[in-house]
Parts: sequence; C-alpha cells; structure tokens
Amino acid sequence: MNEHPLDDMLAARCAAASPSASFEASIARALEPIEHAPGSRTAAASAPRPNRRNTNARNVARPRWQQACRAAAAVAAIALCVGGTAYAAEKLGLSLWQTDKYQVQVEPPVDENAGPATGDGEDQLIDEYRLTFSYIPERLSRHTMDVATGSFDEPGYAGWSQFAPSIQYYTYYVDTDQAAPFSSIDDSEIIEIGDHEAALLTFDYGMQNSKRKTQTCLYVAFPEERRIVKIQTSADDLSEELLKVARGMTFEPTGQTVPADSMFTWSDAISSSEYDANRVAERTTASSVDPLCVFEGRGLTDGQMGDFLAIGQTFPLPYNDTMSAVVTSVQLHDTAEIVNRDEMPFGWRELIDEDGAIADNPLTFVKYGDGQSTTDTVLRQIQSPLKLVEVTMTLTNTGADTQDNIYCPLSLETAVHEQGAWSQYRRVEECPEADEAQNALHVGTGRSGYVELVEDGTVGSVDAELGPFAPGEMKTVRFLWLVNADECDKLLLDIDPDGMNGDDEGNYADGTWGSRFIDIRQPQ
Repeated sequence: MNEHPLDDMLAARCAAASPSASFEASIARALEPIEHAPGSRTAAASAPRPNRRNTNARNVARPRWQQACRAAAAVAAIALCVGGTAYAAEKLGLSLWQTDKYQVQVEPPVDENAGPATGDGEDQLIDEYRLTFSYIPERLSRHTMDVATGSFDEPGYAGWSQFAPSIQYYTYYVDTDQAAPFSSIDDSEIIEIGDHEAALLTFDYGMQNSKRKTQTCLYVAFPEERRIVKIQTSADDLSEELLKVARGMTFEPTGQTVPADSMFTWSDAISSSEYDANRVAERTTASSVDPLCVFEGRGLTDGQMGDFLAIGQTFPLPYNDTMSAVVTSVQLHDTAEIVNRDEMPFGWRELIDEDGAIADNPLTFVKYGDGQSTTDTVLRQIQSPLKLVEVTMTLTNTGADTQDNIYCPLSLETAVHEQGAWSQYRRVEECPEADEAQNALHVGTGRSGYVELVEDGTVGSVDAELGPFAPGEMKTVRFLWLVNADECDKLLLDIDPDGMNGDDEGNYADGTWGSRFIDIRQPQ
C-alpha cells in the first residue's frame, strides 16, 4: 500500500518538470513557515540534488505539523501548475515509477518548444539529427558505428560479438507521451548524464542456458530533439563503459528532414516491451520443448516406427536423391582434443579448456516467473558429466551432374522406448515442480553446431554448404555434439529433421518412421 500518496500525486503532476522563476518565488514564500518551524533543517533545503534517485527508496516519515504545512504548499503548487501562469509546461526529463515488484513504467520527455513533425501518415517528416560519440570503448574501436542503422559497419555484424558481448544503441523518435511498461526489472533509477536525465534499468531475464541472463539498458532523454537513445549491454564488465559512451553523446542537426516512419519510435519501444512482457508471462512447460522434435506430442509404436537405418547403411539425402550418404562411425569421447578451439561453438569455451578437458555441465531445473511479481527460481542444479559425440559421414555424388548447395542437417534426438512405444525423453520430469531443465549453452541434442569437412578442415554450422560435388566425388564430414553422458543410451540420429521425405507436415507413413533415424544408442 502506498504510504505517501501526497508524494506520488506531486510526482505525477510535476515529474521532471521545469519551474519558472515566478513559480520558484511563490513556492519559496509558501514554504517559508516550514523553514523557520521548530525542528526544521534549513540546511537540507540548500543541499545539492542527489545524482541518483532509486525508485525503491522509501520516504522518511515527517511530523504531522510538517505534513500539514507541506500539504498547504503543495496545493498552492498544484494550483499554479494547473493555472499555467507561473509554470513552464514543458517536461525536460524522463519519468519513472514502479507498478509491480519487477515492473516499471518509463514516460518519455515532452518539450513543447521542440519542432513538431509535419505532414500525415507516410508523408510525415521530422527534423533529422546525427548522433555523434566523443567516446567509444577501446575494444570497439575497430568497429565504426553507423548512426543511420543503429549498428556497426561490418556486414552481418549486429552490434555484438559472440565471444565478447559489447554495446549496442538505438535511437527512438518520441511520437507519443505514453509510458512504456518494462518487465523483468531487477533495479531501476533516474540518473543524470551530463545535462540529460536517463532511466537506468537492469533487466533480469531469468535463467537461460543454466545462467541468469541480465542486461543493462540506459534510456537517455533528448527532449529538444524529440529523441531517446537506448544503450545496452549484457556484459557486466561493460556497464561503466556504457555510461562513458552515454556521457559523450550529442545530436547534431543536419538541416534536413526525414520520413518519420523510417525511424524507430517510442511507440515501437512500447510495443516491443509489451510483447516481451507477454512472452515471459505466458511461458509454460510446453513452451520449453523443441517443436521440431519428432516425438513431441506424438507417441510412435514399434509398428509405426518400423526398422531403423544402421551404421554403415547407405541412404539418399532427403532433399537430393542423387546424393548418397552413409554414417561410417559413431564415437563417444571423454576429451575434446579433436575440436578446433578457434572454430568451436562459443558456448563450449566455458566447458572445454586449452588441453581439451571437458568440464561438467551445470544442469539446472527452473521454475518460471512471470517477470512482473516473480522471477525465475532455481529449484535444483547438478553437475552432469559430458561426452563428445562424433558422427562421421561420407557423402557421394551418384549423378551425372555437378551438385551445388549441398548441406546435411543432421540432428540428435533423445527418445525412450518403453512397452513397445517410443516417446520423447523429458529430463524435467525428474523435478516435478520445475518447468524446464536447462543445459549450458550448446550442450544437448538438436542440430550440430560443429560441422567439419574433413578433406580441408573447414568448420561451419549444420547449415554450412558442403559442395560443390563433381560426378562421383566423395567427401567426409564430421559432426560433433556435447551431450549429458547419462543420455547417450537414448540417442537417435535424425537424418531428416526438416521432414523433407514426409508430407507437408513432416509426417511419415506408418512403418516408415524408422527410415528417418539411425540407432546410435550407446549402452551405459
């Protein structure tokens, strides 16, 4: 329950507002009785404003006589605000308030003196500004920020590095004064960045890949330009760098106008935050299941399954019957010496050391939170030993023409065979209260993140092209997975994870499902 409704009322009316000189004089006269009242601390009134205001801070209780005097002054202040004769109406900073334990709302600044947009709909034009930076972190110095796209200049470089998460920024045009609701907030406060106010938000996105994912976002207000700049990082060690970048930001007018619909808008930020909030709040146990898993929602009897393919048995590629394939070997390794460390999936780097030793997997059982009143809770975490699964396959062009654009999307499935039926293995059932059992990043089944063309040592992902293949040409491909050791007796190799040989929904006829799998289960 709100203990200080007067404070909230004042904040709602006057949040980040800019008073005129006559208004300040009127308030000084209204507060004069309080300044000289017994027990008052006049010195506190002249103290500088704190640089940071935490939204979770509580107000200190005041004596009844002081509350009464303060209330009288507040009524006068509000009357002046409403009358508009002594108060500058423009709001030059962001407003922030907490609406739930892990949810806040951020209201954009509105400067009535800023140049409004002209035109309507698709013809609406706004003043163009160029965002410049006086400081860029050293680790980002080789990447040039592109103001127009809000990213970096390298093709395919999305503003972050998979090996060293960095800083991204986005510029929003303030097209509405509606507040944006942000969920999954661990901490929030208004801070000052030079002459600008900013909302500093720490997001707690719950448990992902057996780690708690957080993100620091700074929304810096530029009301005169009708812009808000969002700067963010997921790296804890870059939080201070983020603030340094923000302090060095300025907008330079170009003298030109640009279409309003060519920019991110504050309305976009609202839509995005609402979508994220709904996605988190609506998570269920079912949402943690891979929808591409053959056995999800489908129980296959032995009769429906039919015979599996065997190691050493030749089969046509699902999407190209002129290409034949054969799995020549399946091996389990206790070390990762065969892995090219420079090419391995980046999630493996925390699990595989320089000598190839494989650490245990922090397998985590998680109860979901809704991102508003609750966050994800770790119910149990175990250290699960890992195995490196190596599948070697030979591909051959049996046709008369050269084959281009060849790839082979193999996938691992974990399945349980009980009482004449096959079903998906669900580890989460080991902890009934949990919604999901999470592995470390890139640990577990699914498509391989390490595909090596053995002839030349080229390494890519499962979507890497392996061609061209001349008529009669053969190539050897190695696929690697990191899996929990106690799941190796449940492994099936899916040679057609896209269902290319089935109907439009990837379904096979009864008795033919086994032709999609190679049985590679390894007894424990």
